[in-house]
Amino acid sequence: FFKDAKFDWPQGLTFDQVDNKLYICDTFNNLIRVADLNQSKVETLCGNKLNTIIGDYDYKGGKKGIEQTISSPWDLCLFHKDNSKILLIACAGTHQIWLYS
Repeated sequence: FFKDAKFDWPQGLTFDQVDNKLYICDTFNNLIRVADLNQSKVETLCGNKLNTIIGDYDYKGGKKGIEQTISSPWDLCLFHKDNSKILLIACAGTHQIWLYS
């Protein structure tokens, strides 16, 4: 729930008007979080806090959800296309743009 959510240096945000959800870059936790404004709860969409070694990066991706390590997510952009959501993630740690769908 909102009162239990903890962030470490939240950065970029994007709002999904269709589902009334706020996507948040939890930068220093290496996570993308989703605040569901209808249910007043926060969940982790992707990333994990296990990647704490500087220089230990995943440059290829391919894992799902919280199994996928990301590095310093900084900003987000959300698109709706053909009944699907596409989330672009700017990862400052690897200087890459990642796609989550």
